[in-house]
Amino acid sequence: MPLVSVILPIYRKEPELVRASLESVLGQTLSELEVLAVNDASPDDLGTLLAEYATRDSRLRVLTHETNRGVSAARNTGLDHATGEYVMFLDPDDLLLPWACEALTACAQKFDSEMVLGASRKFYGTPPDCAAEKPNGHEKVYFLPRYTAERAIWKRLYRRTMLDKIRFPEGLNLCEDLVFANAVAGIASRPLEVKILAVLYRQGSVWKRKIVRNLWLKDSLRALELLAEQGKSDPSRRRMMDYLIERRFFRHVSKVRKLTGKVEQLEAWKLCGAFYRRWRPNGLLRGLFEGRKYRSGFSFLFLLIRGLSEATHPLIQWETLRHELYLKQK
Repeated sequence: MPLVSVILPIYRKEPELVRASLESVLGQTLSELEVLAVNDASPDDLGTLLAEYATRDSRLRVLTHETNRGVSAARNTGLDHATGEYVMFLDPDDLLLPWACEALTACAQKFDSEMVLGASRKFYGTPPDCAAEKPNGHEKVYFLPRYTAERAIWKRLYRRTMLDKIRFPEGLNLCEDLVFANAVAGIASRPLEVKILAVLYRQGSVWKRKIVRNLWLKDSLRALELLAEQGKSDPSRRRMMDYLIERRFFRHVSKVRKLTGKVEQLEAWKLCGAFYRRWRPNGLLRGLFEGRKYRSGFSFLFLLIRGLSEATHPLIQWETLRHELYLKQK
């Protein structure tokens, strides 16, 4: 049985980026590896590219959807077929550093952790040289409180058995990782963060493609509704969920003014208003959403309220909830 399963959802990516991503995974120093590339009915020649790599390396398994079902369904298919003791997710344009799987797995085994969070670095164009970042065994390790949450799933190592009843919300193509990460954060035993650079995150243009449509907003608000449901089902995490929803909601409202066209702005404003009334039926800001016209001045008001809220909130940032140096490798 492989020690780590790495899942890559594949759909409409430049072939050279997918090649680089596959090479980074197959080039791991950990040999007990399984790579699950899920072809989500990509209409290009990526299926041929995946078949070529699968022929050359038996550790690569190609799973194919007959129809395009979205990134959540692709990751769920990978989870359904994974056999490794641990699981990692990677987008097909990002890169795993050679030591990532081995270093994170060693940390998980040493501290009996069900989730280990590594570090990542953003880059544009040519990947940076990270040879000097190779771990030496003396990296700091932090304990993460159970109710912490973060969106980035692609720099985390999960124990597979913990994910038996957790799946990505299908139908969401944006913020699906936020919902998944928070669901896992609520049940993970001894979650850790280790200062090991594991992933190079390629800065793409997904946001620029979606900012001109309201698809991003619909998916984002639906994700916030799912987070609210998580908070209701687990009272011990409800305050954290409310705070996370509050921060992200006001961030979305502030971006409405960036939409092109008054019609799109008005539609986005109505979506925000409908969500706010469901989330806060008696909220102080309800009246502001009942107007028929979107006014850019409201964005400033929301940012001001959000800033005041963050400055006075007892759960200001999830990083401050860590018990630093709770665990330290010797």
